[in-house]
Amino acid sequence: MKVKNLTVKPMGFGSTIILPDDVGTLPQGYDQDHPTVKYYLSRNWIKVVGGTNKNGGAPAAVNVGVNLNGDPNAPAESTGGGQNKPIDRMNKEELQALAFECGVEFVETDTKAMLIEKIRAAQSAEE
Repeated sequence: MKVKNLTVKPMGFGSTIILPDDVGTLPQGYDQDHPTVKYYLSRNWIKVVGGTNKNGGAPAAVNVGVNLNGDPNAPAESTGGGQNKPIDRMNKEELQALAFECGVEFVETDTKAMLIEKIRAAQSAEE
């Protein structure tokens, strides 16, 4: 999938970096269902300008498992299977994407700790 970076900052998708006002092809796994891509699209930071990846097929979805309790030995609560990553080890961008996916309201000035607290509160409210 090809996207255009509409921001004034470079954006990273895995090992692919798209410079401001530049068009780039996202690596496999970064389709419109990927949490980070969904979040960037919702914020109008990127826009889709092309079709599928170079191989002609639609990219596979990547689902991230989330360990909400911070215990490295505990199983991750997954959003559909995939890599398991403790919420405490996620960077701010991943936390924002997860918060967006979970329907948690946040602002750009929220710190990582604030995002983790909001996500955990939303998860415990669901239970």
